[in-house]
Amino acid sequence: MNEWEKCLAGQNYNCHDEIFLELKRRARELLAEYHRLSYEQGEEKYTVLQQLFGSIGTNVSVGNPFLCDYGKNIYIGSNVSVNMNCTFVDCNKIEIGINVLLDWRGRNYPSGSYHRQRYGDRSGQRSDKRRT
Repeated sequence: MNEWEKCLAGQNYNCHDEIFLELKRRARELLAEYHRLSYEQGEEKYTVLQQLFGSIGTNVSVGNPFLCDYGKNIYIGSNVSVNMNCTFVDCNKIEIGINVLLDWRGRNYPSGSYHRQRYGDRSGQRSDKRRT
């Protein structure tokens, strides 16, 4: 079993193995490219995320800055919004489904109106209009 297989199997592995060093180098280059792009360059940003992530759906927004270890272990569905300052520790598979809002505290909420109706905004603080 090679070091990558050990990592994915949840076993102890050598994170300084050449495969990990190359994955980290590639991820750092793509992250730097992503962070150089402006908010208005949505298509270009999406193209970088396609190269970085294991898979990505449509209508995906990832706020700047964000960090990850390898990128290729991140799988994101469609209609996903990840807020700024998110760190993905993707030493193993991270799967984010469809219709998800992910805030900076790592909380995720189905996108749509329920969360906003219950909490009033994305801060996680309840508004005066509580649903019981």
